[in-house]
Amino acid sequence: MLMLASCHDKEVYSHTYTLDGVWTYADSLVFDYRIEDTLTPYDLKLLVRHSDAYAYENLYIQASTSFPDGRIVVNPVSLELADQQGQWVGKCSGHTCNAEITMASKAYFQVPGSYRLVLKQFSRMASLDGVEAVQLQILRSN
Repeated sequence: MLMLASCHDKEVYSHTYTLDGVWTYADSLVFDYRIEDTLTPYDLKLLVRHSDAYAYENLYIQASTSFPDGRIVVNPVSLELADQQGQWVGKCSGHTCNAEITMASKAYFQVPGSYRLVLKQFSRMASLDGVEAVQLQILRSN
């Protein structure tokens, strides 16, 4: 019981978007969260649930971060869902795979306040079949 409580205490934010198996250009995933403690390092993780029928090794996204001071940083990001041999990197059961991708490890937020992360699928196709859900987790680092 103590182990479960200590793991839960690490979580600062968690939100999941269910995409019903298709992620389109129109589907912006918006994660709003607050950070008050600028002295603590954080881990930011994306958990991507996809079917084994997802046709690509990578999932390209555009990540836009809005900071409390109004600054916005936009980065294209390639999320690796399969290794070079074509094997899924996540844990798979049946036809569903769950990939945990670390976006930042032991990162510090410089300014306390409200943050926003917007994720858009950034592939060459207007819709990506096989993407079922995307979750953002922010955890206090060890």
